[in-house]
Amino acid sequence: MDKRDIIEKIRELLEAGNPPALKNFLESLSPADTARSVTDLNEEEREKLFSLLLPGDAASVLRDMPDSQAADVIGELNPGRAADIVEEMPSADRADVLNDMSDNAADAVLDEMEPEEAADARRLLEYPENSAGGIMLTEFLAYTTEKTVRYVLDDLKN
Repeated sequence: MDKRDIIEKIRELLEAGNPPALKNFLESLSPADTARSVTDLNEEEREKLFSLLLPGDAASVLRDMPDSQAADVIGELNPGRAADIVEEMPSADRADVLNDMSDNAADAVLDEMEPEEAADARRLLEYPENSAGGIMLTEFLAYTTEKTVRYVLDDLKN
């Protein structure tokens, strides 16, 4: 499926207003195809896409995009919806996206987030982006002893 076919299919699914089908189609694409397709939609189409998807699904789509593009998309949404999506992102991704937004836009999103989530994000935003503090996670991670190191490393990459 070429780029035009992908965008046309996304537009068809947006017009139908079918969130499960939209989610399934986006999941069938490579991360690169997802990122390119979403950025090729116009602002109104992107807003509809991110309003149809559940916040966790929307966050997954944004993970496939470069941070600056994800920040642009988040900045186009109303702050309440943006906060719902940003809260679903892993803490390091959340901080990267918020860091790439204008201060006013990031503050508007942070103001709409749950207080504890916003406090964690603000704490990570204090660190330089590529420092140890800037790439750390605030979530607690636990794995059973049966899991291999390979499994843990693969899980951390996702």
